[in-house]
Amino acid sequence: MRAHLIDFAWQVGTLISSGAIDRPVVSLDPEASYELFRRDVPFFEAGEISSHISLWQQYSEITTKSLALTELLDNVLHGVDSRYAASGWKLFDGYHYIIKIAFDQLLYHADVVATLLDKVSPDEFECAGDGSVVLDLYGMFHPAISLSHALLKENEAAIGYKVVQACRSESRPDRMAYPRFSFGQPLRSLLRSPLGASFLEVVETIQRTSSYDAKIPILSVGCKELRALSRRALRHKGIKVMEYRRMAGSDHVRKSWRYHDSFKRLLHSNHLYRELTTWRGLAFGKVLCEVINFIAVRAEDIHASAERIFKFLDRAKPKMVIFQTMAPFYPHNVPIRWWCEDRDIEYACWMHGGYGANYSLAGYDVVDYRLAQRSFVYGDVVADVLSDNRCVLNQLGILGQSVEVAGSPFFDRLYLGRSLPNRTSEKERITLSIGVSYAHNQFYFGYDRDHADTSLWRMHLQILQTLLPFQDRYSITLKDYPGSPRHCMWRNMLDDLGANDIAYVSNELSFDDVLGNSDLNIFPWISTTFFQALYSDADIFVLETGDISTQAKDALAGEVFVFEDIATFCVGLREYLEKGKFCQRKKQRSRKYFLDWDHQGDRAGQLAGIVHKTMAAKMSGHAGCPT
Repeated sequence: MRAHLIDFAWQVGTLISSGAIDRPVVSLDPEASYELFRRDVPFFEAGEISSHISLWQQYSEITTKSLALTELLDNVLHGVDSRYAASGWKLFDGYHYIIKIAFDQLLYHADVVATLLDKVSPDEFECAGDGSVVLDLYGMFHPAISLSHALLKENEAAIGYKVVQACRSESRPDRMAYPRFSFGQPLRSLLRSPLGASFLEVVETIQRTSSYDAKIPILSVGCKELRALSRRALRHKGIKVMEYRRMAGSDHVRKSWRYHDSFKRLLHSNHLYRELTTWRGLAFGKVLCEVINFIAVRAEDIHASAERIFKFLDRAKPKMVIFQTMAPFYPHNVPIRWWCEDRDIEYACWMHGGYGANYSLAGYDVVDYRLAQRSFVYGDVVADVLSDNRCVLNQLGILGQSVEVAGSPFFDRLYLGRSLPNRTSEKERITLSIGVSYAHNQFYFGYDRDHADTSLWRMHLQILQTLLPFQDRYSITLKDYPGSPRHCMWRNMLDDLGANDIAYVSNELSFDDVLGNSDLNIFPWISTTFFQALYSDADIFVLETGDISTQAKDALAGEVFVFEDIATFCVGLREYLEKGKFCQRKKQRSRKYFLDWDHQGDRAGQLAGIVHKTMAAKMSGHAGCPT
């Protein structure tokens, strides 16, 4: 029997033409799922084959495996390159996030295939593509390939099934555009260069002519929050800010790593590597090696960059470094952190996403909180969750972080003083913001919520069905991510519903522009856009079926419409729209708890207090207060 694995919407036409819809059909992508749904083809989604609940119960084990893998890679690296061994620099640990995304996606596919083999026993699998592996500029699996085909191809001989390539019957070209990063990752606008870029010299921006002799120089590494603060106000508080920038680079490898062949030979013969890259009897080490080699071949460039960075920072002599993110998509993060640790310099990561209302942290756990000494967060909601025993950090044993509430100077500057909403039409405006979006082939574990791997397309559909009867009465917008890879799915969904008067917006308007005119904001999860919407007087509806914290629920009660299941959400939304009374709920408690609202007027003083306290504790030999 043949099973069909569907990665792309175009495969649906091929499937229907072949008359094989009575065979097992499994969708591995939300857009493919919706195409199967709208064309009445019976199918299973990957999440129906591999239970989220079961996999989330193994989250600690899965994450420990990927961390053990990077530890193994660094041990092999140190064994072949004495320079890395002497310095103690852990290259692959610093790039764990990229490896984690690839590792988790492959493990998820392996779990789906293993379950199919156990329950259906297919002797053939039909997949798109030819099984080749292509990476994007960031070293991640390209959205246009069939990763499931590559996985099946690696195990074809050992297990004994046959892999068949689906013939393409439609002329629609593959999507080759690079989408913006999935949630939990920094937006590309915050990145200075891709991982593959060459590392050139840095620029120091210090106002050397300042008449004020600042006592504490701090270095900003792409931190938009620091950039939003007044440098003059900080100087008068005893803080001098330097900003680390990069000059233009290129995407090619400048100098190949001389030990790459030795590294590959040792890795391929390593029994532990094979053990770590096998899940339920399916191996994915060969496919994963494409990502590992993407990093390894750049080890020479990274080492040379680190030496230059060390020299620069030794001259600049910052007393504290504040990162925008610890993720390696900004490639200088890794060697700058090495320098901080080597020179015993305090460093922190300033919160850059709308997490903190859930006990799970959507990937921030193994990046910002594992790699940073301390964290600056928007409000007490995050600090309280991080200190809660139910927080995922406790599962993973990531403990002892120092957490400081510092607000968001960036959002303060963006929204304070603006009239929100600022209605520009007679009709009240409603915005449904699309949430939980993973690029194809780049799903990873971290958010404890069922159906997250499908981008919650069914829930979005139900919300749109609830909004549909009101499209004439209100001005309704479906707001998608800029550069969305799934714009076709959302447009098809609106067309199929007959939602001719519901506008679809992606690149055309920013979320800031839409937020400024919206009288009601609807979110299928609590993320960055939710934090932004708290600055508006417009009412907020939130659907959060994940592990929302009791702290967040208590703070939002009576101020934000929060629902934990789709049925009651749709009922509540329908009743609200029938009444038609907008902007009714005040957000005093939620703003204070989520955004540290009472300290907006003196964010510079707030940061200066944190920095001075940290330096004083360091001078006296005491650590900061851990969570």
